[in-house]
Amino acid sequence: MKSLLLLTLTLILISSGCQTQTNTTNKSNVNQLAPKAEVLKVDDVVKTFQTANLPLNQLEFFNAGSDPDKLFGKPNQYTGKIFWQTKAGMTHGIESFANDADLQARKKLLETDKKFTGDFFYTHKNILLRIHKEMVPETATKFEQALKSL
Repeated sequence: MKSLLLLTLTLILISSGCQTQTNTTNKSNVNQLAPKAEVLKVDDVVKTFQTANLPLNQLEFFNAGSDPDKLFGKPNQYTGKIFWQTKAGMTHGIESFANDADLQARKKLLETDKKFTGDFFYTHKNILLRIHKEMVPETATKFEQALKSL
């Protein structure tokens, strides 16, 4: 009777140890397979738009010293910024962000700003694209598609 009890306990301990080892192995495999979020730069987006022959005139690249809004690189703000024009008065923008929370906060701010009412806003990965409301919707969609191809 003692032998049977001892044998049963041994089998339980052995099988528990195997499950723990298997679970640990599976967890480490899952961590190895988890994709890393790709961080895009505004330059990457511009190159993609140029390759797609989309209209980009008067490109203006910003840095912390030239940003008219003085938000470049500050906490919870964009880390890259470019403006361009397609026609007089039709200014568009690309902004990159360190994380999705910053991107979504900026998008919400711009969407509620009366100055940008009706503009097209597209997001992909860490990029926010703003297309002026007077752009033909089919062309705005081409910008969106090019952005999403990254």
